[in-house]
Amino acid sequence: MKVLHVLNTGHRNFGGKERATLDLIGGLRSSGIDAELVSLRGGLTDTLARGMKIPVYVPDVGLPENLNLIFAVRRIIADGGFDLVHTHDFRENVVGRLASMLAGVPVVTTVHGLARFCLDLSWLKRTAYHALDVLTAPMSSRFIALSEADRGVLGKRVSPARVRVIPIALAPAGGFRTRDIDAGRPLVFGGAGRLDRQKGFDIFIRAAAELLNRGADARFAVAGSGPREDELERLARSLGVADRFELLGFVEDMDGFYAGIDVLVLPSLTERRPAVILEATARGVFVIASNVGSVAEMIKDGTTGLLVPAGDHEALADAMQRVISDPTIIERAHLEQSAGGRAFDEMIQRTIEVYREVVEGR
Repeated sequence: MKVLHVLNTGHRNFGGKERATLDLIGGLRSSGIDAELVSLRGGLTDTLARGMKIPVYVPDVGLPENLNLIFAVRRIIADGGFDLVHTHDFRENVVGRLASMLAGVPVVTTVHGLARFCLDLSWLKRTAYHALDVLTAPMSSRFIALSEADRGVLGKRVSPARVRVIPIALAPAGGFRTRDIDAGRPLVFGGAGRLDRQKGFDIFIRAAAELLNRGADARFAVAGSGPREDELERLARSLGVADRFELLGFVEDMDGFYAGIDVLVLPSLTERRPAVILEATARGVFVIASNVGSVAEMIKDGTTGLLVPAGDHEALADAMQRVISDPTIIERAHLEQSAGGRAFDEMIQRTIEVYREVVEGR
């Protein structure tokens, strides 16, 4: 079976969705599926895909871009002899579905998020992309939701019979390690993800400033790139925390990043099932996260992590203060060391089963 995955990200928009999709493609290829990638924009995604030996296409098109992308992807599907197309977000859903319809190939869609929640897009673009995503949704033969909460996210236009719930899992990497907390050094709180409005890293910076103003000793770092990088740097400087709060840019060695922090902070305003939590907990990292989307299904409040209200920098500062005051909460976190590998293998096999349902017309 030959499957073409469609992603839309470029250099400044690489995050959990992209990491998870590349892991998925790699796992499918290891399981005998000829999975390849088309990236609608060039950047980190296609560069890393090539490093993983994943065949990748980056269409070079002129204006009108979206219309030309549809025909470019249709040619890739037809010339490559693909049996199925798998799309992964709202722009690639529209392009991939229309291209697949023209090529006569079925589509599977993973629902990572909705355009109306993409806060860095203008209201007009959010509205237009959401309308087109919902309008073209009937073209997808199956939908993969990341949690039970997401099963009905596209509303009445998608029959529940066409939805399969398959939580994201990441390929095992690095490894679980016990966290030894040295009372003589400041705790390191880290964040990871795209630097866009949805991820709420401005809340993290404000919480860091509040925590330091209370006299706490801590350091902070964020791994990721995105459209708000300059804005966040200015905010850190204006609040006087730039010497304690590092914006690291894109980090390829995430194992090294997780090894260097004590706590992962996820201050997102909206999420579905964030892959960054999976990455962190698989490596024994305690998590403080906004209680949004399926986050409460992924960590146990007070055990493997702490939940805080989204957008509340004082509540986030309180949670970080709690960990500083009682760092043994990190040592008491009970994590399943081997869960990541089992979950990843199960995700691959369940995804292949969805593909077979579609291709075989079941």
